Amino acid sequence: ENIATAFTPGDESFRTAIPRASRLLSSFYDYLGMNREERFYAGLGALFSRIGKLNLPFLLRNKPRESYNASELYTYCKYPIYSREILNAIELLRPATDIPYCWEEHWDGNGFPNAIKGENIPLAARAFAIVDAWNELTRPWPGRVLPTREEAIARLRSYERTRLDPDLTEKFVKFISGEKA
Repeated sequence: ENIATAFTPGDESFRTAIPRASRLLSSFYDYLGMNREERFYAGLGALFSRIGKLNLPFLLRNKPRESYNASELYTYCKYPIYSREILNAIELLRPATDIPYCWEEHWDGNGFPNAIKGENIPLAARAFAIVDAWNELTRPWPGRVLPTREEAIARLRSYERTRLDPDLTEKFVKFISGEKA
């Protein structure tokens, strides 16, 4: 966790959110009945999900994505490729590349870097996209009014069939609600 957070671009609040997402993903994987090795590599993938952003120009790392011009957006959308390259260079991390490389892919095919869709997106990446969205919806920062649990769940569900796998999202909602698998 320390190595991953040290290499995660962003402020301290954001960097502490990464281990939180990794632990939540591991728990969700446990809920789904995934084996220990799958949980381990999914957790590592979550920790290093944004490491490729280190290869982006510094200006892009600190600029809101909504304000990118077409050239900047093209450059930004390459960061999952850089993430995969970095992790592939380390033997222990090679099995953990699904999340860093594919978690920005969307269920409807409008994601990046390859615009793959549906169940063609690796399960780990689909699960992490849900966990990351939840983490972002429920992450406190100064001056932010957090949504209620019901509001956060409704917002998460609003991403189904566009960004997120609808079946997996419903399993996640049951998981965070404490329902049995």
